[in-house]
Parts: sequence; structure tokens; C-alpha cells
Amino acid sequence: MARFEMHSHSDMSNIRLIDCINTVDSLVDYAIEIGLEGICLTDHEALGNWIKLDQKRQKIQEKNPDFKIGYGNEIYLVDERETNQRYWHFILIAKDPIGAKMLRKLSSNSWMNSYFDRGMERVPTLKAEIIACVDEFGKGHLIASSACLGSELDYCILEMDKAEKVGNLEGKAEYYYRIVDFVNWCKSIFGNDYYFEIQPAQSKEQIIVNRRMKALSDYFGVKIVVTTDAHYLKKSDREVHKAFLNSKQGDREVDEFYAYAYLQTTEEVIENLEGTGLNYAELEANTLEVKSKIQDFGFAHKQQVPQVEVPVYPKEEINHHYFDTNKYPTLDYLMHSDNEQERYWVNYCINALKEKQLWNDIYLARLEEEADIQKVIGEKLETCMFAYPIFLQHYIDSFWEIGSTVGAGRGSACSGLNHYLLGITQLDPIKYNLPYWRYSNKERIELGDIDIDICPSKREEIFTSIREEVGQLGCVQVCTYGTETTRSAISTACRGYRSKDFPDGIDNDVAQYMTSLAPSERGFVWPVHDLVYGNEEKDRKPVKNFLAEVKKYPGLLEIIEKIEGLINHRGIHASGVNFYMNDPFDSACFMKATSGAIVTQFSLHDAEYCGDVKFDFLVTEIQDVIVQCLNMLSEYNEVDQNLSLRQLYDKYLHPDVLPIEDDKMWNALAEGKVLKLFQFDSQVGSQTVKLLRPKSPREMANCNSVMRLMASEKGGETPTERYKRMKDNMSQWYTEMQRWRISPADQKILEKYYLETYATPAQQEDMMMILMDKDICNFSLKEANDARKICAKKQMNRIEELHELVLSKATSRQLGEYVWETAIKPQMGYSFSLIHSLAYSFVGLQTIYL
Repeated sequence: MARFEMHSHSDMSNIRLIDCINTVDSLVDYAIEIGLEGICLTDHEALGNWIKLDQKRQKIQEKNPDFKIGYGNEIYLVDERETNQRYWHFILIAKDPIGAKMLRKLSSNSWMNSYFDRGMERVPTLKAEIIACVDEFGKGHLIASSACLGSELDYCILEMDKAEKVGNLEGKAEYYYRIVDFVNWCKSIFGNDYYFEIQPAQSKEQIIVNRRMKALSDYFGVKIVVTTDAHYLKKSDREVHKAFLNSKQGDREVDEFYAYAYLQTTEEVIENLEGTGLNYAELEANTLEVKSKIQDFGFAHKQQVPQVEVPVYPKEEINHHYFDTNKYPTLDYLMHSDNEQERYWVNYCINALKEKQLWNDIYLARLEEEADIQKVIGEKLETCMFAYPIFLQHYIDSFWEIGSTVGAGRGSACSGLNHYLLGITQLDPIKYNLPYWRYSNKERIELGDIDIDICPSKREEIFTSIREEVGQLGCVQVCTYGTETTRSAISTACRGYRSKDFPDGIDNDVAQYMTSLAPSERGFVWPVHDLVYGNEEKDRKPVKNFLAEVKKYPGLLEIIEKIEGLINHRGIHASGVNFYMNDPFDSACFMKATSGAIVTQFSLHDAEYCGDVKFDFLVTEIQDVIVQCLNMLSEYNEVDQNLSLRQLYDKYLHPDVLPIEDDKMWNALAEGKVLKLFQFDSQVGSQTVKLLRPKSPREMANCNSVMRLMASEKGGETPTERYKRMKDNMSQWYTEMQRWRISPADQKILEKYYLETYATPAQQEDMMMILMDKDICNFSLKEANDARKICAKKQMNRIEELHELVLSKATSRQLGEYVWETAIKPQMGYSFSLIHSLAYSFVGLQTIYL
């Protein structure tokens, strides 16, 4: 047998102060390797790695069914929130899902009431708050332990010992009664779920605590557990951990303490408890008792779309059918639905179709298609998918009232006819041939994102307005966690490095030189592994100059490798916002970003894993520019002053009313007369539109895409150059196909994809539709989407596999090779979505028109 480890840390403990070099994966893997019975994660007032731990629990279950995972928190327990006090460490562990919710609530409350004291952000928990939480949820859901030398109990033991040794009877009595009061308080709250904690270490103070704990245990009837308070994995990792701590300044435990703060084996624990008089077998048995009290549970939950109240449309009579049940069965179902959200969706879309004079079979068939997909996905996710766009519609309406424009569209959401009808996006997807499967389809059972652009200057006002409606924790920005990237890992390791020759670390100039040796591709720096060992899959060779430099400092490379990827700070997602219309602690917990903004503790994908739904409110400067321009036009009486912001926008700037046939607009674009041309205000963008001279929104979208692509071969023709050449003389394309021996019949098939792109299909949808054409490659949607991902991420190990699939499925090998060279290969590594670039082209056109 071996112990259950109750007290351990991961890199999530670094979000306020650099502290730990363990990752969740390494911690659990090593615990299994050394034969532990389980492990509990107790980061310093941080729950952000709980979900990774839960996911790890699921991965290891089959091979390690008896290994127990526990979810805990090392809190700072105080009587009052005041400065210049000690912040006592204290361990809380959830026994069950209710206990986990209690910890989420307690942790969130600590962060909501955080403050700075002596240069550090403090996040204490009040004893009164624990009492209130236990009163609310009931006893028996939490396990508590006294924690490390930073605890109130250990401090009192040490002070009592000091007083006793100098004969200070009054001082001894003071700390004795403090111990009595504290332990009795813990027992009154946690009962037999409260444990005394000792740690296997040979430091002077720890030995004193360990030797005295047995008498306290007997006196109070509280069992003792042994924990290692692991901040790194193995004794051999000590120098890496020390370097990591040295790289940053802060109030730290003494070096003597950290010498033993690793995940010790049973043999190491026994050795480091020598001289304490404690019985290891008894300590181990007590940890296993703790293990037996903890239920097996996790946090995975299907996403639940939040809902807002909607006008109630009456349910259609059972024998009445507004829609032909054969042609539009899903729309008919919605008219008869018991769900108010579904009835609102279909009725609003009906009215919008009529208002826009689009009531015909083409639009109704598309609406039926979208409704069918929404219904199927909603049933599988066990949520109402129709509520998702309705929820956004509600808030978008309020954004306009607050004084922010909302962009024409962003991402694949513009392919939704229902989004257009609900006023969430502004492009008619049928008019512009935007396929809905790019946003949502039955092969991908998940929520599709709807991203919107708002004014940066109005963002806080928007959040304030929403929170007035739903409460402070009803609308919360999603957190992010920053990590030690390749270059920051090199810099951090150099700052923390210590040796006889470099007692103060490596010179900053040398560190900067080493970081400069890390190559980057398309803005992404190579990982340390590729620097050192190369990457055959990505055709990367080891960087000899870096290896030569790093080898000058023995042990430095190991430090760099082991700290790369560690969490080192917290931040705010650029656009992600989660809404909590019910009890937020059912699925979430919260903290403050360094700016003071309230954010989730679970990062984006972890929050979604728990069932939360993210909405993207992005800020783009151009929206502020548009608002300011409209305000000035109104101020100078150039437009109707009686119109609201939204009315002005709809009258002059909505994509449905922009004069896109007016040559003046396109000439101004090509001649560089627009001061703030959205997406084309860089030097490359300006040169591209002057060279290619687009004359339609689709051509403008093409320009936005081709300018981002590089030549397939070094020194070869760029997609921009090819686009220009073909546009000037499309007969060259037919000549090219003849050289490739493409049959006249196949040329005709290719025309519908190549003519509007001037033989330069540069958008993701171009490639996917070409591959899915039954007369070209007949890919399934899943296969085409997989091809898109291979190209976008340039997965070198799968490119040849994709190449062979294209050739094998093409109606002729020659056609397959041609499509590969002209439609697929140029998109390797980067490409834009047509839907996204078309929507952004309309924003650009708005800037031209203004």
C-alpha cells in the first residue's frame, strides 16, 4: 500500500506569485509511477486546473481504476480582511459535487474581496464565510486539514515551543489556548473530517511540529495525515524549481522548506520522518481514510444555452398547418412547439422574410434546412439551439441603444439565414452563396460561435448595462492563462540560473541573444523541442547556434525545457463572455484579473466542458470610427438628425443599401483615397487593392485572402501575382488547363469555382466546395473539413495522405493534380474563410462610402 497525497500543487499556483513547476499531467503520472493511491490538487487559492485534472482522471481510469483524484484548494484563513496580518494556509477538499460547489463559491468570494497588502494581492477567506457556506449547504461535504508551516496551527505550535524553551509560561499559555480555540473551531465545522497535517522534512521547524503533533492528536482526538506539499516532482528537480523561483521576486518560504516540497516516494517519506516518533503506517492509513471519503466525480456537462424572455407567439392549432408539412416539416414542428423560444424563432423569421420581401421557396427551403440542423443538434446536446441566436438578438438590440454599432458579421455565422433575419448578422447568405454547413451541420454536434464586433469605447458601458439586468456574476469575461513560451522560458531560465560562475544569473544581453536564435514561422515561435531536436514532421532541423550557446551553461537547457509551457500569469480573453442566468456556482468559479475585472477561473474550453456557453463580443476600432463619423454627419446636418444610431446605420451603411455598383467607390479604393480602409490600411493591403483593383464585394474578399498567402515554392509566383495575371487575361487560365491536359468537360466543371476567383481559389470554402463537387473529388463534408484543417495547420505528417486521397477520389488523376496545385497547395499554412472576409469587405466598403 501507499498513501493518498492530500496536498499538492500545479502551475495554477503561479497566477499571483511564481510558485510551482508541476503540471497536472506530470503530477498525476508521477503519482501513479511511484505507486500512490491517489492525489488531490490543492493550488494556492486557485481552482483553474480542476478541469484538466478531471480530464486526466478520465484518461487514467481504465488502467488505474483505484487511483483516486481529489479536488481541493489551499485557502488563506483569517478572521477579518485587514492589512499587516498573517494569511494562514488551510486545506479544503471536496468530498462530493456539493463540496466542489462550496469550494467554487468560497474561492470566488475570496477573489471578489481581494486587496493588496505589502505589495501582494491577497485573497483570504474569512472563518465566518466558511461557517455561512456550511450553514447553506450542510455539513459533511468538505474535508479540512491544518496545512503546512504557513498554517495557524503550526505557527502556534512553534511559538508555544519557543516560549516553553525560554520559560515564558505566559507566552506558552497564550499559544496553547489559541491552539485549543482553533482546533475546537475546526472540529465544530468539519467534525471527523478535520485532520492534522505533518510533512516529511528535516528542517528545524518542521521537526518541531512533527514531534509535537502526536500529543495534540491524542488530546483532541484528531487524526494525523502526512502530505508532501509538492511544488516540484522529484528531488532532482530542485535546482529547476529554485531557478524558477529566483527568476521572480516575492515573499517566499525559506529555501530550507522547499528542499522537501516535492512528491516524495514512500521510502523518502519514511526517511524524512526519522526522529519524529510518528508511525508511518498509521499516517498512511489516515490518508487512505481520507481517500475513502472522497467520491468519484467530475465536472463534464452538456452545454446549456442561456435564455431570455421573448414575446409569446401562440401555439398553432394541432389541425392547422401554416407550412406545407411535406416541404417544411421542421418549420411546421416549430409552429406547434410547446417551447416559447422555438415559436418565437420561427415566427420572427417568418415576419422578417415578409418584411424583406424574401418570401419564396428558395428562402423557405434554406430556413427549413437551418431549422432542421438546429433541432437535431439541440436534441443531441439536450438544449434549445434556437435560444442561442435569440439570446444574442436581445443583447445586440441593447448595444445599439447604448451607442455602439455592431459589425456586418464575423466568422461563419454570416452563413445563417436565420441570423440575418434576426438582425444578428447583416449579409443575405443566399444572395452571396454562403453555405450554412460552414457554421453548423449534423456531422458536428456542437454549438457554433456567433462572433460580433462592437465599439471599444462602449465595451465597459455594455457590460455595465448587462450586469444591471443579470447581476454582477450573470455576465463574466472569460479568463486566459499565459504560459512560459519558448522565448520567455529562455529569458526566465537565464534570470533564475545560478552557478559558481554566474551567482546572479546570466547577463540579460546574452539571454536576449539566445531568445533571438529561436526561429518563428507566420508569427509562431518554434517550441524548445524543435530548437534542440528538430521536427521531421515540420521539416525543421536543430538550431546549431542555439545549442552551442546554451551548452556554455551546464544545466540551463534542462531548466528551459522543464519550465516551458508552465502557467505564469492570468489574463482576460479578447472577446469571450459567459452568461449565468441561474446559480453561477453550479458550473463556474470566478476571480479578478490583474486589472480588477471579474473573470472566470476556468479558461474557455474548460468552462465549455462544464456546460457554459461563450459569446464573443469583439472590439474593433473601426466601429468607433464609424460611430464618430455618423455622429459628426448628424451634428453638421448632413444626415437626418432625428434618426437613432441604428436607423442612421440601416439607412446609409447596411450592406443591403450600400451602393456597391457605384464606380466612385471602387475607384476611390483602387486609387488609395480612403484614409481608414478596414482590413487594407497596412502597406501590403494598400498595395494589393491598388494592384488588383476589385470591383465587387466578392473580389474585395478575394483580395483580402490572396494577400495573406505565400508562394507554394520559394521564389515562385505568389497568389497575388497569379490573381493579377489571370484577371488581366483569363484566356491564360484556359491555356494553363490545356497544358495540364484538363478535358473540356472538366474545364466546364471548374469554371464555377475558378472564374469568380480568377483561377486563384484562396478561400477555405473555395477549396472545400471544389473537393465536395461530385464531378471533381466527391469528398464528404467531413473529409473536406478535415482537408481544411490539415491545410490551415499545415500538418506535415498528413499532407501526403491528403494528396493521395485527392488523387484517388478525383474523377481523373490529372484533374486531381491540378486541383491540388492550384486550390489546395497555396492554402497550406494559412487561409481565410470567404464568409468572414466577405463580411469584413462590407465593413471596408462602409469606410469607403463614409
